[in-house]
Amino acid sequence: MTFNFMPANFLSRTLAGTVTLVAILGMIPGLAQASSQQLLQKNNELPLKTDDPLDLNDTFSQLLKAAAEMSYSMGNSLMEEKDFQGAIEQYNQAIDNYPQYAEAYTNRAIAKAQLGDESGAIADLEQAATLFRQQGNTQAYQQIQQVLQQAQ
Repeated sequence: MTFNFMPANFLSRTLAGTVTLVAILGMIPGLAQASSQQLLQKNNELPLKTDDPLDLNDTFSQLLKAAAEMSYSMGNSLMEEKDFQGAIEQYNQAIDNYPQYAEAYTNRAIAKAQLGDESGAIADLEQAATLFRQQGNTQAYQQIQQVLQQAQ
């Protein structure tokens, strides 16, 4: 797949101009914190019985997802401060901990576009679109597809 860009900063301007920081999917910076709080609240509501077998794989997966949400939230904060390189590092950690984190790919794409890495931004948007489609989030998938089409 090849992409033809008119000006060098087309994708960056498209992402920054038509959508704000995390708003490509209608997300707001506090959403990641809310998700983390909801996850913790859910875990606190389900007390572990002494006769329940402990599923270490599930527990480890939950811990990794919680760590990913924390990194994602920190990335969002750094994006607000316009520390795009720092945000990318946080989104990298979120993705390392939870590779299905479509929102982290989307926000990392925005940060990469802000730094002029158009090919990296496109790759991240394509991955986010794939994940959103797999997760059944057709609205987010369609929004990203529109941005990708504008970049062509």
